[in-house]
Amino acid sequence: MLENADFLHVVKNTPLVSIDLLVRSNDNSLLMGLRKNNPASGYWFVPGGRVRKDEELEDAFLRITNSELNIPVRLDQAKFVGVFTHKYNNNYTGKFDFGTHYIAIAYELTIGIDIEKINNDQHSEYRWISKSEHPANVHQYSTDYLSILTRLSDNQYVILNNRRDNFNNLIWQTPGLSLVAQAFLFTIILSDSSSMLASFIASFLSVSVSVASRHLLDKHRYAETECAKMLQDDEKLKGIFQINRHVNFGNKWVNFSSYRVWSYLLPLFGIAAIISFIVKALDHLIIS
Repeated sequence: MLENADFLHVVKNTPLVSIDLLVRSNDNSLLMGLRKNNPASGYWFVPGGRVRKDEELEDAFLRITNSELNIPVRLDQAKFVGVFTHKYNNNYTGKFDFGTHYIAIAYELTIGIDIEKINNDQHSEYRWISKSEHPANVHQYSTDYLSILTRLSDNQYVILNNRRDNFNNLIWQTPGLSLVAQAFLFTIILSDSSSMLASFIASFLSVSVSVASRHLLDKHRYAETECAKMLQDDEKLKGIFQINRHVNFGNKWVNFSSYRVWSYLLPLFGIAAIISFIVKALDHLIIS
């Protein structure tokens, strides 16, 4: 171990190599501790520690996990995430006019852990923090880790994109199926040979088909939109061309949502069926 003066000289003049532990829960939250010491004092930060001189990376990983998590974990049990540059405008002493430069090697861990049993002098408390729900004092470097871990893999992107295409196809199958059913039902409602009971049943079914079709249309639309949002967010994170975005064609008629058109039209069939049955019933009463 270096003497304090020697270590301070190292911090001032060279980068430090560290290991950051991205302990991930099943819901993609990260384990973070509220740091007591500089740098990043008062911020929520992922656990981690420095690699010592002449220390093998495997040994450093085992030591750091045991120290930070109270659970010794082997390096081969973790997933390499990447190497990151972390710079701070202060140092561990909180004094002097120089900052700290870390080369952080990040590894992802998915292990069962009881945060109530973690005892570490670097953090005052621990908690699971997600991308959508976290306090304001989560350090930016830890927020970056959250963004990285929620990125889709290439395989996941393809699966989600295919799922979106399937939901999109289902959206436009719904009006087609509804129209086939409505055409059959209106044939019964409007036919002179149909009894009043048959017309009433057909009208009731027409209203039911209208409601069910609208519900199915909305359900598929919601699922398709949610998939598109996830794909768009992932494209933004990766900095790639965003193919899952709304395209404005500069024409109001073309830009108007076809989904909205059909969402208005489908209930009209039910309304038309009710009106048609009422008119037929009145005609039947007059004739009678």
